[in-house]
Amino acid sequence: MAFARQGVIYGGIKTLQDTSSDSNASMYFQTVTGGSNTTKMTIDSSGNVGIGGISTAKFTVQNDGNSTISITSNDGGLATLNLGDASDGSRGQIVYDNSNESLKFSTNNLQERMRIDSSGTLLIGTTNGSGAGLEISKIHGVRSTVTNNVAALFDRLSSDGDIALFRKDGSTVGSISSISGSASYNSNSGVIYLGHNQTNHFKFLTSQATGQPRFEPSGDNSIDIGRAALRFKNLYLGGGVHLGGTGSANKLDDYEEGTFTPTFYNGSFNYSTQDGRYTKIGRQVTLNIFLKWTSRSGSGICFFCLSFPFVTS
Repeated sequence: MAFARQGVIYGGIKTLQDTSSDSNASMYFQTVTGGSNTTKMTIDSSGNVGIGGISTAKFTVQNDGNSTISITSNDGGLATLNLGDASDGSRGQIVYDNSNESLKFSTNNLQERMRIDSSGTLLIGTTNGSGAGLEISKIHGVRSTVTNNVAALFDRLSSDGDIALFRKDGSTVGSISSISGSASYNSNSGVIYLGHNQTNHFKFLTSQATGQPRFEPSGDNSIDIGRAALRFKNLYLGGGVHLGGTGSANKLDDYEEGTFTPTFYNGSFNYSTQDGRYTKIGRQVTLNIFLKWTSRSGSGICFFCLSFPFVTS
């Protein structure tokens, strides 16, 4: 079948057998390009439709350059692509809503699962960024909201190393990494802040920042360790403690308790009980002595002539 005007053919429709001995045939739709008939659409014997070339699926668009399929609606309307099966032709859907410039994706009997709104924000499981769902935008970044479950999961396989990197203006400022099965919280400057802000916080400083790791509060002489109803138990220190000040006179660097055997220097004693106990705090020693003897020789008793567990000065 040819389409002509004033004897000039401008297009046509023709059918051809797929092979010379085949009972199947395909239909070709042609237009004139550069004076020659050119096939623009084909419907083959299997019902496949090809635009711009032979179809290998039910519907194929082919072009030597870029290809475009347009679905348009009236102004402010919905441009819709339905996806389904023989029983239900609308199980899934892609809709462009011209009224609010959003692109929506629906599955499982047209339940909306994802949309891209007019600002470019990607919303998954939510239509407006509130409630449970995932929001990715240039305004809020990444926001994950989940009810009664984990809101985010990061899983590094195989080797130890960084699991999450944190950057400021393109430069890495910190990371969370795995080390031998444990989590490590790292700061590139060697300083990690724990608290509300930089004026109300605890500060962890690594050797990278100070040459010697240490732990600091945000202000001087203003933060307690524990409280009356919630006390720490034991404190193990290799150095000293400054009490009531920061000078050397305020440093408590030695505490010791023990026992010793007290004796008198003058005279000769037959002791039935010799019990000595001491508590040493810094340079101060407190002694508790209990002596009992059955006989003695020599004259006088010097109570300051006792043997002590430390050298006196």
